[in-house]
Amino acid sequence: MTYPVDNAQPGTAKCAKGDALCNAYPDYMRASPSGGCGNTCAPLRAFTNKKISNLWLGGYTMAQTMLVNSALRMHPEEFAIGVGAGAAAAHMALSEGAVVSTEQAVTTPEIVSAIRSRILRHAPLSNSEPPRTWPAAIGVVCADVLARCVEVPGGGGFSNNNTKPSCSEQPCPPLHPGEWLALAGGFSYDPTTDVVVFHSATKLKKSTINSSLLKPAQVLSVTRGQRLHLLSRPSLPFRVDEYSYVLLRCAQQRC
Repeated sequence: MTYPVDNAQPGTAKCAKGDALCNAYPDYMRASPSGGCGNTCAPLRAFTNKKISNLWLGGYTMAQTMLVNSALRMHPEEFAIGVGAGAAAAHMALSEGAVVSTEQAVTTPEIVSAIRSRILRHAPLSNSEPPRTWPAAIGVVCADVLARCVEVPGGGGFSNNNTKPSCSEQPCPPLHPGEWLALAGGFSYDPTTDVVVFHSATKLKKSTINSSLLKPAQVLSVTRGQRLHLLSRPSLPFRVDEYSYVLLRCAQQRC
């Protein structure tokens, strides 16, 4: 089975100086010239239990080689692991039944994306990465799944299956006043009433760039448990960088 990317913060797997046992590992386990195997990440599924479907553990449930253990036993990685397990547990608890098992969480890209977003509120996904910046929008592209033009961040982009290179190739209007972008997996939808209920406080946007860079009219704050009536079911998810979005069409003119 192919899992979505669900890594927590990486550490560097490397043999300790003079460790004869570790240095005797075969080359494929020590891929770099320095005797390590580079950054090693703890997958979200390493905090689950096979027999208990709703349990998230603040420690590893995976087998590890000596090199992997050396990378993940340090305090920064262990702090990140605690945040990751806690964020996953919080997301599941606040889903109000939408996320019923840890297996569903780690195998559903939209849920993984929502958990990663929750982790990022409190800690970086990786300390080995440069400081996270939020570039301004570089223009608009037409997302086929929406038939709408939306802004994308500098350096960002959609998957090839969901976009045209630009909005000039076909009629592709901007978002209407009652249309908003929401992170996929952050709400439950009742098709019998066309009502969405949000699992946690979040922001709806007119763009895929960070909400702190948008004008107030381009951001709509919603609270946990808030209900919105829609004109139709949410769109299929579309992905921008590491996030998946859906389009919500509010029954009211401006939600």
